[in-house]
Amino acid sequence: MYKMLFKILIIFSIIIILGILSRISFLAEFLLSAICFFVVALLFIIILTLITDIKIFYKSKPNRNKIKKDADNHHYSIINYQDIEVSYTWNLNGGGLILAYEFAHLVSRKIGKVEHAFEYCSGPGFIGFNLLANNLCNRLTLADINPKAIDAIKETIKNNHLQDRVAVYQSDCLDSIPDNERWDLVVGNPPMGFGFQ
Repeated sequence: MYKMLFKILIIFSIIIILGILSRISFLAEFLLSAICFFVVALLFIIILTLITDIKIFYKSKPNRNKIKKDADNHHYSIINYQDIEVSYTWNLNGGGLILAYEFAHLVSRKIGKVEHAFEYCSGPGFIGFNLLANNLCNRLTLADINPKAIDAIKETIKNNHLQDRVAVYQSDCLDSIPDNERWDLVVGNPPMGFGFQ
């Protein structure tokens, strides 16, 4: 009831303000100009964001048309990080596809090359494989709870002959990872409420 009264009060206030502004043409023009400026600025920000995303995908040189099947007849899309072809499906992308470049940039500028990196909640391993491809780590460990993500990682490891450099665990965070695992760098892009299957 109170919410309805509050909404009615707001509507009447807007009508009264618009009535006053229609009589004061200078204020009406100023308000209209401010609204137009705000809309144009908002559109500019949206366009700039879209252009930035396009540049990110352009830099990644994704092979959108390149789809591979594994032995179990799974269909994987492929994205190249330098000389590593990462297998994935769109439902496994929780943002790592774009964030992989930001992580590589940050690690290269602030930390430098490490011996062993770990990506938790890795999905198909976009961030970790990009670090490995850019020579920011010598060895990589990936972990995710989703068995489909683990299958995609194993496909990437097999296709790129990375068995001696990459380990993978199906694990809820650190639950199923051996106690003797040690890393120099831990990265991750944990899921943020998305219902991926």
